[in-house]
Amino acid sequence: MSGFSRPVRMPAPSATRLLAIVIALLALGGCASWQPATTASAPDFQRWRQRVAVINDMTEWQLNGRISVSGEATEDAQGKLAWQQRDRAFKLNVRGPFGIGATRIAGDGQSVTVKNKDGEYYAANAEVAIREQIGWQVPIDSLRYWVLGRPAPEGIAKLVINSRGQLASITQHGWSVAYAEYDEATRPVDLPKRLVATRPGVQVRLAIDAWRLNP
Repeated sequence: MSGFSRPVRMPAPSATRLLAIVIALLALGGCASWQPATTASAPDFQRWRQRVAVINDMTEWQLNGRISVSGEATEDAQGKLAWQQRDRAFKLNVRGPFGIGATRIAGDGQSVTVKNKDGEYYAANAEVAIREQIGWQVPIDSLRYWVLGRPAPEGIAKLVINSRGQLASITQHGWSVAYAEYDEATRPVDLPKRLVATRPGVQVRLAIDAWRLNP
C-alpha cells in the first residue's frame, strides 16, 4: 500500500521550494486551504497536480460497492451501495441488512429525499436527512469529493501525498480519511478502491467494486 509507511523526519525544504508547493496546491483547491505533508517516500506533487486537473473535470460518475458504518455515535450498518453523481445532483441506493430495507437517497443541491419502507422524507441538507431517517453519521457532502481522492473544495484540508501522486490521507471538516487502495484500471486516472473515514465515535468504510466515468 504505497504511501502508508510511518512518516519520518525529512530535511526542511528551502523557503522558495516550500512557497512554490503551497502556492501550487492552493491554486488547485479553489476555496479550500491545502496543507501538504510529507511521507516516508517522496511525494510526487507534479503527478498530484495532474491528477486533480483530471478529477476536477469529472462532473458525472457512478460507482458500485459496499459501505459499512459503525461506532458509538451512529447506527451500525453495512450493505451494498450504488452511487450516481451528476454535477450537484446525486442518487444513492443502499441495500443490505440495515433493518430498514432498501433505501434511496436523492438530492439536487437544493433539497434531499430519503425513501425507504417507512415512507418519504424531505430535507434541505443531505447529512441531516440521512441522520434523521437512517441514524447514520455520514459526511455525504464531503464524501462525494473524498471518494474521488481529492479534498472538498471548501474548508481547510491537510493532505498526505504519496510517491505515485495519489492522496494517501486527508484530514478535513473534523474527519480523517485514509486510502488503502487505488484501482489502477480506471481511466483516465486511477481512483480510490478502498477508504476509511473516521472521527470520534464514527467509522465509515467504503469498498468500491466498479467505477463508471461518463464523458
